[in-house]
Amino acid sequence: MDNKEFHRQLKILFALADVTAACAAQKADMTPQNLNNKISRGSLRAIDLYNIAAALGYDIVFKKRDNQ
Repeated sequence: MDNKEFHRQLKILFALADVTAACAAQKADMTPQNLNNKISRGSLRAIDLYNIAAALGYDIVFKKRDNQ
């Protein structure tokens, strides 16, 4: 997954949670600018993603692909 696709997936998550990226960042104890910078640079860590998902009431689930 490239950075553009990852950003698109995050936008979908924010839409499903009915929040803006800025609101999601604040709920995860990040500044909106910090979140945007990490997304733009491709440096969002797994723990950051976990904290965002948890703050929005989501779990991260690892699922084996059907074709693997």
